[in-house]
This record gives sequence, C-alpha cells and structure tokens, in this order.
Amino acid sequence: KKIVPDEVTGGGETVAIRMPAHKVALALIRAAGPIAAPSANFSGDKPPTRVSDISRTLLEKVDLILDAGPTMVKIPSTVLDCTVRPPRILRKGAISKQKLSSKLRD
Repeated sequence: KKIVPDEVTGGGETVAIRMPAHKVALALIRAAGPIAAPSANFSGDKPPTRVSDISRTLLEKVDLILDAGPTMVKIPSTVLDCTVRPPRILRKGAISKQKLSSKLRD
C-alpha cells in the first residue's frame, strides 16, 4: 500500500516481516516500536550467525548493529510469500513446511 514508505520496501511492491525470538531484539522492539531494518546479508549470500560473519561491504552501509551474540538458530529464516494463495515458500529455513501448513488458513 502507499502508506508503506520506500525505506521499508526498498522501493519494491512487497515488504518482509520478521519477528525475532531473541530477548534483546524483543526488548528493543518493545521500547522502540516496529523497526525497519535490512537483513544482515545481501540477497543470495549465506546468512551470518554472528557479527564477524557480516560482509565488510554491508557493515559500511549501516549506522548500527545490535550484537547480542551468535544467533540461537543456525538455520536462516523461512521466507514465505503471502501475496499468492496458497502461500509459497521462497526460502526453506528454520520453520518447516509442515509447521507452517498447520498454522496457515486459506
């Protein structure tokens, strides 16, 4: 929708929503409200599990990194396209197709 700024969508037509399970990230969201932030890797690159894994090129483009230690789950986020019916998995990740199927409604 037009109410979603380009800074959130990267100028694209869709937006990705991620909800972390980490207590530090959740505390920041509770204190600040919704946060628009990029992934810690470029599209197609292996997702980092700690700050030292983030590419120098990406680190030079951001103002702030929240470092609360290595990720608890070493598998990247599952990416689900909800603009189609039924929703389609774009990237397999920590949440299985079976678990998603049990939670999604048509």
